[in-house]
Amino acid sequence: MKWQELTTLTKSALLVAALGFVLRFTSTGTAEVDGQISCTHVDFAALCLGGIAMALGGVGTFKARDLEVGAKTNIWLCLMVVAIGLLHLMRGLGLVGGPC
Repeated sequence: MKWQELTTLTKSALLVAALGFVLRFTSTGTAEVDGQISCTHVDFAALCLGGIAMALGGVGTFKARDLEVGAKTNIWLCLMVVAIGLLHLMRGLGLVGGPC
């Protein structure tokens, strides 16, 4: 795999997916109702970057089908970015890896 074989769309998708692991903009709250404590956690950066990563990865997958050189590599990387974007979305909603 050569860096030159990757399309700009694939490179952008990889960058956005990586930023999703670095940037944080969170909101955590607790509430007590009838003696039960409820916790909510939202990471807005993960939500936004996860959605953008999924969109870039999806478009990159379809664009990479027409390539003569490096098509398989670009498709594979874009599909991995879509999976990472889904992980970011779940993390942003507090379903995975949240403090609650």
